[in-house]
Amino acid sequence: MNFIGIDVHKKQSQICVLDEQGEVCFETRVPTTRAHLKDAVLIYKGAKVLLESSTPSEWVARHFESMGMEVIVADPNFAPMYATRSKKLKTDKRDARCLAQACRLGAYKKAHRLSDEQRRVRMQLDVRQTLVETRTKLTNQIGALLLGSGYQVGRKAQENSTEQRGLTMPTR
Repeated sequence: MNFIGIDVHKKQSQICVLDEQGEVCFETRVPTTRAHLKDAVLIYKGAKVLLESSTPSEWVARHFESMGMEVIVADPNFAPMYATRSKKLKTDKRDARCLAQACRLGAYKKAHRLSDEQRRVRMQLDVRQTLVETRTKLTNQIGALLLGSGYQVGRKAQENSTEQRGLTMPTR
């Protein structure tokens, strides 16, 4: 069995493959795309894959699972996972090697992975929060610009309990 450690990043990912004795079989750096990741590890079907939890880690994990590989998404704050890494020199290549070694030794702590439904709800909540924050910033910015030009910006309560802004022209 082979063990694969992947240091996943937004644009490129570092991959390290170890054999059962812990010897490096293959190392490469590829663009973080489905096609490139698949091409890089296709000959290692049946391998066990370890990657750190991050923003792109879920789609990468699901991609490798769809290829029939066992995938572990690990907690990046679990220090023993990096026991063999030198703290003075941190590189993606060293991180990928440490991840592969941790995979081989079982020296990792699994990160919690959300179900499809939990991911969908979280995405909707994140989008809604961003929209509300953006609306608030725009409203405040426009109000400040108008106030700086001498316009009075006020609020009028409506019967349906929503708020509308009233604009009063400056008097000359």
